[in-house]
Amino acid sequence: MEYKITCPNCGYKYRVTATGGQSLIATCPNCGQRMKVNLPTANGQEQTATPQDNGAGNANGYANSVPCNGQDNPKNEKKGKSRQTKIILLALILGIVVGIVGWFAWQQHEKNSAEAQLEEKEARKAHMDSLMALRNQQEAEEQQYEQEQDKKKQVTDFLNNFYTVWFTGGDMSEFSNNLSEQCYEKLQTSLDEESDSTGSDIDWTPICPTLGNAKEGSRASGAVKISVVRYEDNWYRVTFTNDEATESRQIEAFPQNGKVIINDYR
Repeated sequence: MEYKITCPNCGYKYRVTATGGQSLIATCPNCGQRMKVNLPTANGQEQTATPQDNGAGNANGYANSVPCNGQDNPKNEKKGKSRQTKIILLALILGIVVGIVGWFAWQQHEKNSAEAQLEEKEARKAHMDSLMALRNQQEAEEQQYEQEQDKKKQVTDFLNNFYTVWFTGGDMSEFSNNLSEQCYEKLQTSLDEESDSTGSDIDWTPICPTLGNAKEGSRASGAVKISVVRYEDNWYRVTFTNDEATESRQIEAFPQNGKVIINDYR
């Protein structure tokens, strides 16, 4: 009985004559592929013996066939080697593609990592610069505050000493160099004018109180309490108190070239 066989290797269709239900080794006349074929029975019933596969024919009437485990012929071996070469080349190309993609991915990762590190470094630097600027500002403010306090102390100490000399009858001429030009001109008097304000040609009474002394220009007697308070820039309010009266003067004074200068008064 004739059976139609389809080669699973090249798809070529050919016929064989054999008894139904048996298994045989067939060789494809087109590609030389050897295969084991399980033939169906003539009446469509399977043999009682167990075949290697289900043994049923396919829908178009051709017998099922599988490649045999035996040796291929030289033509088939050549074609198998060609397929192996193609597979190797495909794997090689695939490996190269994967390698290139992986390399570019690694380069992008390194670039992103470097950019992230640079951004982090710049952020840390900006933070440190901000802290340093804040610290410098605080130090500058502290230094300015200390300078202002030192300036205030110098003027306060000077005014206390200045008025102590005045009330104790000391020589006021030593303070002539502590007057600015405009203040000197305001206090200057004629040399022949009689005044109890010792100090060459300067009349100190406009800035030095008498505290109720009946004689104008006379200095107060008794203990005098002196209070110096800074109230505006270089302006200080000096208050004098004794048993007889309380008076005050507003003095503009500031340190300059190692000494305190009286620039104006109110």
